[in-house]
Amino acid sequence: MSVSEDRGRTSEGSSRSGGLPSRSRWLAAPVAGLVLAGAAGIGPALAGTRTPPKLPTVSPTSLVQRILTSPVRHLSGTVTTNADLGLPDLSSSLAGGASAGLSIPSFLTGPTSRQIWIGRPGQLRVATPSGTSERDLVVDGASAWLWNSATQTATHLLLPATSRPAGSATGQAAMAAGMPMPQTVAVPILSHLAPTTRVSVVGTAWVAGQAAYELALAPRAADSLVADVLVAVDAANGLPLEVQVLARNQTSPAFSVGFSSVSFALPSSSNFDFVPPRGATVKTKSLSLASLRGASPARMGAVTGSAAPFGSVAGKTSRGVKVLGRGWSAIVVTAPTAIRSPMLRALLRSSPKLAGGRLVSTSLVNVLVLANGRMLIGAVTPGALAAAASQLAP
Repeated sequence: MSVSEDRGRTSEGSSRSGGLPSRSRWLAAPVAGLVLAGAAGIGPALAGTRTPPKLPTVSPTSLVQRILTSPVRHLSGTVTTNADLGLPDLSSSLAGGASAGLSIPSFLTGPTSRQIWIGRPGQLRVATPSGTSERDLVVDGASAWLWNSATQTATHLLLPATSRPAGSATGQAAMAAGMPMPQTVAVPILSHLAPTTRVSVVGTAWVAGQAAYELALAPRAADSLVADVLVAVDAANGLPLEVQVLARNQTSPAFSVGFSSVSFALPSSSNFDFVPPRGATVKTKSLSLASLRGASPARMGAVTGSAAPFGSVAGKTSRGVKVLGRGWSAIVVTAPTAIRSPMLRALLRSSPKLAGGRLVSTSLVNVLVLANGRMLIGAVTPGALAAAASQLAP
């Protein structure tokens, strides 16, 4: 038995397949948001010396099926993400005040916690604390409110009917403004990666007070930057409670996401009521389907919880985006575009040259930006990106 105090969980593992590292090196991560967006410290220990749960033996195939058919439709709890991707500090690279308001998403650079409530179909609330202030997203039916207590600003978003949240926890959680969730990471990966992944059940654990199985995924691809993925699965309902990812040649967490607390009781409808406080600045904005469809691939990838390129099909194209390869070795190729982002320009200035472009590297994802603005993105080695670039038409 091993106890991981910083994970807030107690676990008991069996023999590991696929060369999995020791438990202290297993990590958690929304690979999807990493590839296109863009908890090692999931709160205090919930049961520091609690004996791991004794659960009936389950096969990997059966456990995966439980995840894909989980009946959970509503929940509330706290979700924490954390990352150690080796992203550079851009403050000295951005001239003058150019860095103001420019930041890598918080969940890509360190621990971030959010409270979430998922109620009846069409009901969602996400609260993100920031010091003494808080930002909230409150969705109920065809309307949504964004609230920023620091600026005392409320924005009323009118949503088209077909964009309202789905009834499942996965569908609604994916709406949470790009918020990574264990299920929006695990489900797409498990739906597509069976042929390219070694899958095994390696133990049991207590996660957020719930008895869980630990499902381990090990990529078969030699050029993948991902070493292993560990998914903690609620033994009672099949919901992923935590997803961990380990990068090759890295002993600390690369990216993680998981519940530190969770309840599967239906949240009160009052959680989804929002009335701007007196004196607040109120704005109204109608969102059309066209505006939603026109969102950038990165934004839509974050909002929908897409695991691309991991769940992508080779050769598939969409709005100028093409996928080369499949599974863990898949590479997303974007259409040529002008690089206008000051942040990306700063990254490129400090990045090494490769295959006629510039390479931006993290522990889990590499991005090759060619001279014409075309980008190749994948959880693969720089050599794999260079090889793919050499096959592209000028």
